[in-house]
Amino acid sequence: MDRIRLFILFLSLSAIAVFMESDMKTPDANVGSSDNTTDSVSTPSTSEQVTILVNGGLHALSSYQNPDGSIGGKKAQTARIAITALSLLAFLADGNSENRGAYAQNVKRAVGFLCRSSLKSGPRIGCFETIGDVASRMHGQGYATLALCQVYGQYGVGRKFAGTSQDLKGIIANAVDVIVRSQNSSGGWYYFPLDSVEDEGSITVCMIQALRAARNCGFAVSSSVIEKAINYIRTSQNVDGSIRYSLRSNKVGTFELTAAACATLAYGGRYKSKEVIRARSYLWESQTDIFGDSSLSYPYYGYFYALQALWFDYDASRWDHMYPKFVSWYWRQWDKQSQSYAVIDWGRHKEMEYGIEYRTALATLSLQIPNQLLPIFHR
Repeated sequence: MDRIRLFILFLSLSAIAVFMESDMKTPDANVGSSDNTTDSVSTPSTSEQVTILVNGGLHALSSYQNPDGSIGGKKAQTARIAITALSLLAFLADGNSENRGAYAQNVKRAVGFLCRSSLKSGPRIGCFETIGDVASRMHGQGYATLALCQVYGQYGVGRKFAGTSQDLKGIIANAVDVIVRSQNSSGGWYYFPLDSVEDEGSITVCMIQALRAARNCGFAVSSSVIEKAINYIRTSQNVDGSIRYSLRSNKVGTFELTAAACATLAYGGRYKSKEVIRARSYLWESQTDIFGDSSLSYPYYGYFYALQALWFDYDASRWDHMYPKFVSWYWRQWDKQSQSYAVIDWGRHKEMEYGIEYRTALATLSLQIPNQLLPIFHR
């Protein structure tokens, strides 16, 4: 009996000792546990963020597609042509085509919508128009032409027929003709097709990009048209390197227009011209925090062209330095629940009116520039 009591007493004392030792180690154990938890929820790397944002963005855009192939909900209906074209470019930038890739059907339907939106007769033949779209206008003309040229280029310049369109070549040719006929004497373009009186900077850069894309895949575009447009950009530049809204406007330039013009000059082969050097100085040296400055009314538009300007910059180190900052900004705007850019933290954000489809399309396309799967992004 005494042996049993001694054995029980020994077990009790051992248990107390183990408990006291465990209790003394608890603080250190908790610290280690906290560190592990922090690591498990740490922010993904830049490349991981890009993968998440692009995959989520493409999935969201596919869910936004309407039965007629257009992309956009209630807000985006007023700019369906432009938003559908930008979304199509985002799908193509991922390597999708009408008959290849996870989003092949989305590409096919978007191409079909744009082709059906091209007027086939009358004085406005070649214009992209659809019921309810009152905002795309010449921006839509440029983006639709650009997107269809990328589709056409996938099949080679010698192919006349591509998937959903029986005459994609003819549609692009007519679209290019509208752009050329809409250029005014100063070399610029305005919001409305065949309006050769006024001018506006963002329209002009959009037209230049579309014309370059058409020329690259075999369509005839006069060198004089491109040169007049490039001269327009030069004339629009202020002393500080910024680009103003139009030749008739005041001298105030914006980050968005300057980024767009800088990218456009690169497309024109002016990689190290004095205009490009001054514009890049304005963009990256004269500006304050471009990722928190509420004066940017169109950040998604501006960043789309800013990333292109960086991509074609003669100083490659600038891209390495700036690209992660852009990715970080997109990551902060990303709404994981809706898988789109629904989070807006800037009061003067004018892009709100075009809906999350517009922002998602531009962001998803912008993040894929380094893929170089679109001819327009080839260095």
